[in-house]
Amino acid sequence: MGRDVRVLHVDDDEDLAAVASDYLELESDRLSVATVSDPERALDRIGSESFDCVVSDYQMPGMCGFQLLEAVRAEYPDLPFVLFTGKGSEEVASEAVSAGVTDYLQKEAGTEQYAVLANRIENAVAAARAERRAERQERITALVRDINRRLVEAETVAAVDRAVCEAFADSETYRFAWIGEPDPETGEIVTRAAAGGADEYLAEVTVRHDDTPRGRGPAGRAARSGEVQYAASVSDDETLDAWRTVAERHGVESVVTVPLSAEAGLHDVLAVYADTADAASETERAVLAELGDTVGEAQAAAETRRRLEGLHAVTRELVDAETKSEVARLTVDAVRDTLGYPNNLVRLLDEDADRLRPVAISEGAAVMLGDRPAYPVGEGTAGRAFADGETLVVDDVQAVDDGYDRKDARASMYVPIGEYGTLSIGDSAAGAFDDSDVSLAEIFAANAEAALDRVEQAQTRKRQNERLSAFTSVVSHDLRNPLSVLVGSLPLAEETGEDEHFQRCYRALDRMERLIDDLLRLAREGETVDAPAPVDLATIARDAWDTVDTAGAALSVETDATVVADGSRLRQLVENLVRNSVEHGGDAVTVTVGDRSDGDGFFVADDGPGIDEDDRERVFESGFSTSPAGTGFGLAIVAEIASAHGWSVSVTDSDAGGARFEVHGVDTRE
Repeated sequence: MGRDVRVLHVDDDEDLAAVASDYLELESDRLSVATVSDPERALDRIGSESFDCVVSDYQMPGMCGFQLLEAVRAEYPDLPFVLFTGKGSEEVASEAVSAGVTDYLQKEAGTEQYAVLANRIENAVAAARAERRAERQERITALVRDINRRLVEAETVAAVDRAVCEAFADSETYRFAWIGEPDPETGEIVTRAAAGGADEYLAEVTVRHDDTPRGRGPAGRAARSGEVQYAASVSDDETLDAWRTVAERHGVESVVTVPLSAEAGLHDVLAVYADTADAASETERAVLAELGDTVGEAQAAAETRRRLEGLHAVTRELVDAETKSEVARLTVDAVRDTLGYPNNLVRLLDEDADRLRPVAISEGAAVMLGDRPAYPVGEGTAGRAFADGETLVVDDVQAVDDGYDRKDARASMYVPIGEYGTLSIGDSAAGAFDDSDVSLAEIFAANAEAALDRVEQAQTRKRQNERLSAFTSVVSHDLRNPLSVLVGSLPLAEETGEDEHFQRCYRALDRMERLIDDLLRLAREGETVDAPAPVDLATIARDAWDTVDTAGAALSVETDATVVADGSRLRQLVENLVRNSVEHGGDAVTVTVGDRSDGDGFFVADDGPGIDEDDRERVFESGFSTSPAGTGFGLAIVAEIASAHGWSVSVTDSDAGGARFEVHGVDTRE
């Protein structure tokens, strides 16, 4: 162990003191003995140097051994004090015990007495050190208990930080404390909480976590290494050169820094300062390391609690979302504000193109990544995650060679949102995401999926309600008119037998039949199609023509396109467009079916009177008709069939001045 016990021997006989010093060091290789002949000088040395034990003579000029003991005890009550005197008597021994000496030994002739004295000194020092260790252990244990009690009551990360710093500042051992987090961009450690005068100290210093002079101190080392760092003496530690003057002005003698939670490879730190040198023993530092883990867990629990509370709030907002784009925007905002990921975006599936298109992107992601591409399903990182239905975490997307530019992004996470799309989260630090991050992101994605389900269901209900409204309109009005004609005409027909009354009855029945047929057809269209397959558009057009009473009208087929569609539904679509042309254009109308010039879909046009521009936005509404003979459902059925295929339909003027209906977004084959 080396000479780890420093002894101050006080004796007015300098020669005797020198002999005693030599023999004590010979008897024990642990003892290092300094001598002084003047008790006043002894007090000065005790005040300026560190000693483990005082050995004093009894009778000395100016101050006896008991008076020296009293002066030492006043300043250093725990310093072992051995009375080594030539005056031996029961009276002196009794007085020594009463005065509180640690041990008492009478001087004798010969050198054997020094072995006994050396043993007495070592025993006294060992007992004192054991007592101090026990006291320090009790203090650190009490401190840990106090911190744990405060942590139970802390509900946020800020409250955890504050509770820990205040507990250290309130303790007997430490002077003040602060908690900070590394800023990767500036290289500084930014204070989050402080107590006990730490704010005043930090106002005069800058602490960094990089490899600069202000980053090589205990705090910077702890932030980088994730290990407890200790400066037992501010005045002797070269790594504290940059702060020594300020530290001494604030009464700081020793510093211990404890790593807490890690983010992007750098640890938050708890820095604790004491006004005594060597304030934290090796055992205490081990306890503080465990405490750092406890504080980190409390911070993580508080952050998780905050995120879950945020999740509940977001869920309430998502319940009220009316569109898919609104769900995407709320999700992006929540991931930014609640999960703390400023760089994120939501892609939703464009079923027409089988691609994942960006719908909502955070400001941070827009700055970091720029315009983001639409991923084909199964391609790229987001496309693969969506196709696989599993979260994909990439520690460093710069290593992904798929042709997509991800600018400054490093770590990335891609979370499927059910059958709707993906949530992408990025970070500028590689390996930034752990299992906890993945779990929370998946919870948010699941909530977004549920909200998108509700939006889709609401849209379905809206369409169903529109159909129900159309049904109600037919039953309450359109069917009632021909029924009224029938009820009024039948008695007249029976009474007079005149043919015109019977004809009105037949026309009323025919009108009712057409209304019912169109109504049932509209109800059956639904929103999906059965197994689309390549079909010949010209054949479909001719088949549709044959099913309509076209009288003297003419058909012109100007297409040889093969389109991917549900054949029977497509025939119904063309059939309704043909019927619309005949009803409005008359027996001499010519109907043309052909390809659009840009190759996107086909058209059905006529040379009839056309449709007024003011009516074009309403012609696809259920129940709307510009002809007294029309039911108002034929074009609504056209729109339903087009939508079920993922197409769109519009109306404009034909080259002949009639109506031209164009179907867009049709998948054609060679």
